[in-house]
Amino acid sequence: MGKFYPPEHGGMESHLHVLCNELRDSLDVSVLVASKSRQGSKETVDGVPVTRLGTLMDLFGAPVCPAMVQALRASNAEILHIHWPNPLAVLAYFASGFTGPVIFTYQSDIVRQKMLGSAFSSILHRALNRSAAIIATSNQYLESSAVLRAHREKCHVIPLGIPLDRFHSPDPHIVDWIRNQYGPSIVVAVGRLVGYKGFEHLVRAMKKVDGHLLLIGNGPLRGDLKRRCGRSGCLSA
Repeated sequence: MGKFYPPEHGGMESHLHVLCNELRDSLDVSVLVASKSRQGSKETVDGVPVTRLGTLMDLFGAPVCPAMVQALRASNAEILHIHWPNPLAVLAYFASGFTGPVIFTYQSDIVRQKMLGSAFSSILHRALNRSAAIIATSNQYLESSAVLRAHREKCHVIPLGIPLDRFHSPDPHIVDWIRNQYGPSIVVAVGRLVGYKGFEHLVRAMKKVDGHLLLIGNGPLRGDLKRRCGRSGCLSA
């Protein structure tokens, strides 16, 4: 269970897509996510069955899907894998009465909606207590997240990964153009330009790096980060 699934863009969406594609040959995998509209749909994406549930509204960045509880009840899944943060998916899990093993991939604390995170804290801890295992994406995150530290005995560190095949044969003309444009030593960062991504720390760290930062993305902090890049002598895009 995740928030959305490709062709919708996002870090969680990309990870869920890669994970399901890797598991589909050894397991019977199906995906339950929200639709971007009120209309639900069922389709197959790269060999994986995907159910998109109609979204009634968006609440603090989380899609509200009234049909999710019934979809879980009707599922014959032996294992439920929830990708966090997704508070409403956790509520649907409790309401559905699902009794099988639950695995959490804990991708982020609730950072922006601090009041929501505080109000939901006891429910989240209850869900994590019930879980069979919790996947933390790095040792550093396991140590820095108070939530993960509280459930350390259930945590397994599995870094997020990406398929490398498409990087094995880069277009030499594009590589040459980038090198000519930005120099031989480049740090590339791609993402939505929002506060919790921490790009300002990367920009500041570039003062100690013999190279240029190529920061690619858009978001509310674009202007501020562009100014920071200008003062630091790195690049922005």
